[in-house]
Amino acid sequence: WHTVGGVAQSAGAGQGGGIALAERRPGASAQGGREYHLPAEARHYRFANRDYLALARAMGWSDAPGPIVLQLYSEVLQKFRLAGEGRGPLPAPQRLRARLATYFHPVPRWHPPLENSVGDAASFPLSAITQRPMHMYHSWGSHNAWLRQITTQNHLFMHPATAAQYDVADGDWVWLISPHGRVRVQARLMGGVNPGTVWTWNAIGKRRGAWALARRAPEMVRGFLLNHVISEVLRPKGGEVLSNSDPVTGQAAWFDVRVRVEKRRALLPITSPLMDALGPGEDQPAAADDVLRYGFSKDGRFGKLERGFTGTAVDYLSWQTRAGDDDTERAP
Repeated sequence: WHTVGGVAQSAGAGQGGGIALAERRPGASAQGGREYHLPAEARHYRFANRDYLALARAMGWSDAPGPIVLQLYSEVLQKFRLAGEGRGPLPAPQRLRARLATYFHPVPRWHPPLENSVGDAASFPLSAITQRPMHMYHSWGSHNAWLRQITTQNHLFMHPATAAQYDVADGDWVWLISPHGRVRVQARLMGGVNPGTVWTWNAIGKRRGAWALARRAPEMVRGFLLNHVISEVLRPKGGEVLSNSDPVTGQAAWFDVRVRVEKRRALLPITSPLMDALGPGEDQPAAADDVLRYGFSKDGRFGKLERGFTGTAVDYLSWQTRAGDDDTERAP
């Protein structure tokens, strides 16, 4: 916005467009800082409010004068569904018709995950899901010493009632098992998770030798990925091989895997399976120091300091662990 003669103009508004600025923000200077309040009749139900839509058009916020249609019914999906029923100008191939007719519904609806067609549902009663931590969306954060102070290991979060069914206490190591594989994880109890669901952070577990981290870093020996229990394809009994993905969008079905939890005594406090460590390569950087030192150098610049520096500095562990865990983490 900019003001011309006390009138606010939008960059997208044409000649004569704009709205008058009625009052100044508290504490603002006389040269600017004015604001506009929408009229009462234009404040609500804005996607279909005539007064608001006229204002939005005049200000250049909207390029069309009509209401904003919320499409609860998808005509695009309905066309695919009709093709699956053999109707319309482009009938679908016979092998795809059942899928289109079943899943491409024009109105949102729920259907059982394709994963449910594999294995015995009673043997895998829990749903396992994963999500990315906001502070480490991808594994790129493994190179950031500050972010690694927050998270260097992910856990399997379980509802206390679910954990009690499996005799699992907070901090126990357990096997997470699906029809496709298993992975050893450390459990944490969390009242905010659905009792029929377990979940973990993604992008924390790493392969040993990767990301220039120490071989005994928690990401390597305690962190894990759900990839070990998720298959890329599904093989229903008596059916064709299916992609393990959403039948409409093709998105990988990360939230559909069914699992069970098994607790066994004397499990080592490390994850399993442990992939073979990556060897050094031409593009593999040298392993990072266990302790990174940051502070002000003698010339007043802030940055990473050499080990011999004796002035004011802040030390950041490049991997986190407790002293009592050190021996067990050296094992791999």
